Amino acid sequence: MQSLEDWEIIIVDDISKENEWQHLKTLENNNIKVFQRAELPKGPSACRNIGVEKSTGKYIVFLDSDDQLADHCLQQRVDFMEANPAFKMGIFNMLKFEAKPGDRKDLFNQQFNSTEDNLRNFLRLNIPFQLTAAIWEKSFLQNLGGFNENMTYAEDPELHARAFLKARDEIKVLNDSRPDAFYKMPSAGHENTSPISDNSMRGRMDFVKHMHKAILAAKGLTTTQIKNYKDDLSKAYKNIVSLSFNNSGTRLPKEFKKFSAYCYEHKIINRGQIVLSTAIIRVWERENSFLKFFHLKGLLSKLFLKLG
Repeated sequence: MQSLEDWEIIIVDDISKENEWQHLKTLENNNIKVFQRAELPKGPSACRNIGVEKSTGKYIVFLDSDDQLADHCLQQRVDFMEANPAFKMGIFNMLKFEAKPGDRKDLFNQQFNSTEDNLRNFLRLNIPFQLTAAIWEKSFLQNLGGFNENMTYAEDPELHARAFLKARDEIKVLNDSRPDAFYKMPSAGHENTSPISDNSMRGRMDFVKHMHKAILAAKGLTTTQIKNYKDDLSKAYKNIVSLSFNNSGTRLPKEFKKFSAYCYEHKIINRGQIVLSTAIIRVWERENSFLKFFHLKGLLSKLFLKLG
């Protein structure tokens, strides 16, 4: 139960089964409102944008179904926003948990010191914080254009990076805040071991292309900033390729060749990076028994990251 009394929950159903929809309808009361997406596109971006549109409050906090808020979460965040109207977005600390909130004491947030550091790590796909860590002023979120509905994966890093790129002076990262939310993690020993789906890999590739376009469209950037941000996107490219080495069963989708060509054309990566990444991936994806016998997968990954 939240210590803040004035709140509402907006649930947007993405066309689930009829019995699930009927169950959701039974949850409605004065504080809980349930809506169903009525048209395409589907996915989390469209549903979250519908939720923002249907909300009646001044501030927005997004909550995924497996994460949780501490009792003081909304009160702490709203108090900060009301006391600091110059900021339109605040980032608060989240704790990880496995079975229940409180069973781990480590933060999800990476606690970078500046908005610039947060932006640059998002561009590298080194995620500084999770979606629920943020509180948004509704009008600020809408002025950004909300979530990109063409994206169904990596849509929240794209929104966060776009916010930092366009309005970093209106965002406050509160590294000393009392943790007020909990991010559900896989149980110990099972992190980063499951294959990553083709759609998730495509989402990462789309992120790089969308952010490249956003950088070019941003006003007031210096030549040095643009170069640094493209270097960061190059690191995101390496991140994407390395996932196919480090997660068993993960493959680069068929669109990767066109993605690499885009990155090379726009000087995000160089010729050597295309040649090296393509060669290494082709060797590995031929299921070469010699390579597997000598467990060279990790060595290939290190070679790519070092020389790419």
